[in-house]
Amino acid sequence: MICSMTGFGSATLKHPLGQLTVEIKTYNSRYLDFNFRVPGVLSFVEPRLRDHLKAEIRRGKVDVWIGWEQRSRTLSSVQINADAIQSLYRQLAALKKRLKIRQEIPLASLLQLPGNVTHATQHIDKERLWPAIKTATRKALRQLQAMRKAEGKALAGDISHRVRLLEQTQKTLWARKNEIIEKYRRHLTDRLAKIILPSGAALMSERLEAEVLLYADKSDITEELVRLKSHLDAMRKLLQSKSRDPIGKRLEFLSQELLREANTIGAKARDTTVAPLVLTMKNEIEKIREQLQNLE
Repeated sequence: MICSMTGFGSATLKHPLGQLTVEIKTYNSRYLDFNFRVPGVLSFVEPRLRDHLKAEIRRGKVDVWIGWEQRSRTLSSVQINADAIQSLYRQLAALKKRLKIRQEIPLASLLQLPGNVTHATQHIDKERLWPAIKTATRKALRQLQAMRKAEGKALAGDISHRVRLLEQTQKTLWARKNEIIEKYRRHLTDRLAKIILPSGAALMSERLEAEVLLYADKSDITEELVRLKSHLDAMRKLLQSKSRDPIGKRLEFLSQELLREANTIGAKARDTTVAPLVLTMKNEIEKIREQLQNLE
């Protein structure tokens, strides 16, 4: 199944210990790269989730965010640093007296100062919470993969269309490759006829054949067209494959080879009828390469 590297999935799950939210975003990247944003109390899940996600996502940048809302703390979990508050109050009272300030010292303000009130961290049963995290991740991943597959299908359709256009151009070039040599033969015949007298007909024939053979050898694009067709066949098979293995990198390699053959054809077959066809091929190949940047 062809997948895009771009997608998003999220899931929220309620648990006796609190509420859990998992979001997964994926972007284009040449390699598989994970980025986790997880609350400190849930840091234990990162290596587990990494292994879990690797089985489903083979390529791209993956951002994983986990939100955790723990159930309300009880009063017993709140600790007030009475000694620190008492010491601070005495110092403020002395300062108030010295500066002749009549305003009262509000206790609420003292409680808001850092370190005067702490919340005891509640113990989280990792093994009890892990199944819920895994379930939420699986739901988010299912949503993500559905989006990636839908976009991948659209991309594959566009690439397949361009492969068909390239196949048509390859067939046109194949039909014209012999015509190019005959066209050159006629061109040389006309030129030689103007500079060689009728008595030199034998010499003209020998020189003509030598020039045509030399040109045919240098401008023969048969091998390039055969390789072009082979690469297009391989690309078509990959696009039609039902395998779960990523195909993006293999398609990228084939697109590079297609461009190489197109450039060689353009350099060898220096003909006015070939140049527009080569330009068309190169344009379609570049469009394919752009689309391949999004495939897993």
